[in-house]
This record gives sequence, C-alpha cells and structure tokens, in this order.
Amino acid sequence: EQLLLSCSVLSQLTEGLDGLLLHLLDARSLTGAEQAVLPLLCAGQTSVARLAQQAHYSQRQLSRLFLDCMGMGAKTYLRLCRINQILQQLPRSGLSLTRLAADAGYYDQSHFIRDFKSVCGLSPGAYLKRLSEFYNETYKF
Repeated sequence: EQLLLSCSVLSQLTEGLDGLLLHLLDARSLTGAEQAVLPLLCAGQTSVARLAQQAHYSQRQLSRLFLDCMGMGAKTYLRLCRINQILQQLPRSGLSLTRLAADAGYYDQSHFIRDFKSVCGLSPGAYLKRLSEFYNETYKF
C-alpha cells in the first residue's frame, strides 16, 4: 500500500513492484518447477492453465505456490504484466489499443477493458483522453 501511495509515475510503481517481488524471491528458495514458470509468467503471453501444465502442477497448486512466493495469485500477476506491457507500448508504438490488447493475449475487448479498468482505475478510452490532454497542453507546470 505504501508503494502505491508513494509512486507518482507508472515507471516508479513498476520498478518498486519489481524490487518487492525480487526481494520476495530472494527470501524464499524456489523449486525447479517454480524457477521454470516465473520467466514464462513474466513474459505475460501465456495462461495460468498453460503454466500449470508446463510446470507439472495443477492450476490450484500453482496458484498456491505463486501466492506463497510472490504475495499475489498467478492470474493477478499475469493481468498486471499484460496491462503494463500495453501501457509501455502505447505511447511509442502507434498501434491501437485493440491491436495492443490482442498482442498481449486478450481475445475480447470486454475482458481487456475490465482488466484495464481494474488495474488503472479508468477505462482505456478515458486513459487515452487524459494522456492526450497532457501531451497536447501548451504549458506543463
């Protein structure tokens, strides 16, 4: 909670979360399966079911292991990775939100919008409007 309140920019929050998660990983020794799963999950391009299959765990067991290790469920972390990937590509890619969402693994727009709103606090359209208002201002104080 302190991390969320102390960060004023998305990049600060991302760096803070990375540091926190790395600290949690260092504090606990990981099994071979957990070590194999984390890079796949961090890539954000897969599902929890696929990860569980690759790690030879049930989805529930993988979720428990991930919760113990990272402090959040695998599904939650995957959602954060996907939205973060989209936000990082948004200003520089020139692609539409629909295309970025599809590239991040979203198969329908309603799922993407719901996830985006739960992570960012506003809809993708409202986020883009605020982003464009900021960049189109003449003076920034």
